[in-house]
Formats: sequence, structure tokens, C-alpha cells
Amino acid sequence: MTVGTTTANNMMLAAGATLLIGTTDVGAMMGETVFTVEVERYHPELYGVKGELEGTGFVIRATPKMTVTMAETSYFQLSVLMDQLGSGSNATSRWYGSGALGQLAAGDYQLITASGMSTCGNKSVKIILDQAYVSGSVSISLSDSEITSYEVEFTGVYNTDITTFPASVNIEI
Repeated sequence: MTVGTTTANNMMLAAGATLLIGTTDVGAMMGETVFTVEVERYHPELYGVKGELEGTGFVIRATPKMTVTMAETSYFQLSVLMDQLGSGSNATSRWYGSGALGQLAAGDYQLITASGMSTCGNKSVKIILDQAYVSGSVSISLSDSEITSYEVEFTGVYNTDITTFPASVNIEI
């Protein structure tokens, strides 16, 4: 690989990344924000061919995911984690859980936007999951020596137009 005069401008630094769920900032985050796309490909096993044949492959599944660690504890952050698990409140507290299990509601799918990153050439970078839900286990780290944090995994889902990938990485040009 050749390192050229534009190499440094094309590198990305994600310091200062912010996460929006809908239009609401989740607040302080810790650690890395990780975006992955799990891709499943299919090539038919053709008689007389010793392996996968160029031009016969298909992408049959692509699933975008984003994992973040939230550091703030508020009603909003916990409602994101417990989207389908129910909530309640009284005069002195709010609680999560104790809800009925069942089909995810339309409100459980959210627009997720990671922004604030930029290339070293000062071009903005934004990662968007058009519709996503909390897909991983709710993992809350309780510690005597560090603040409590909440690791959250979001999985993007397709809408009725199943030909359009439900995520994008946008880099300013």
C-alpha cells in the first residue's frame, strides 16, 4: 500500500463522537463506538467447478449494528435500554421492567445517528441506522471504583423496501 500526500487527510478520528436516538443526545459516552455490517453471501455449488465462480455470487443478508457504552443514567437512557420491557412511576421513583413480553412496537425502532467524527482533513463523518432496536443483552456495569455504564447494541432493520440497506456511512466531500 502506498502512503501519499492525501493519506493523513483521509484518516478518521472519532474523538468527540455523539449519539442521537431520534433527535435526543444520549449524553456522555465511554469507550469505543463500534459499527459493523454482518454480510452473508451465497455462491451456488456448480458441478465441475472447484470453488466459487466469479459472477455467480449473491449477497443474501446484510445486518448493520452499532455498539455504544452510555455513561449517563436518566429516564431517557434507561427507556432506550428497556424499550419493550415496560416502565412505571410513582411520586418518588420510576422503574423499568415488569412489562408484558410481546411484539416490538413501532416506537421501539429508532433512528440512530453517530456524528461529530471527522477525517484528519476536517471532513465530517456520520453513521446512520435508519431504523434500529436494542438487540443485545442489557449490560449494566456496577462498580465501586468507576461510574456505572450501559453497553447497548443497536441492530438496523429493513423497512418494507427490503432492497434499500438500512444504514449509511456519510463522509463529507
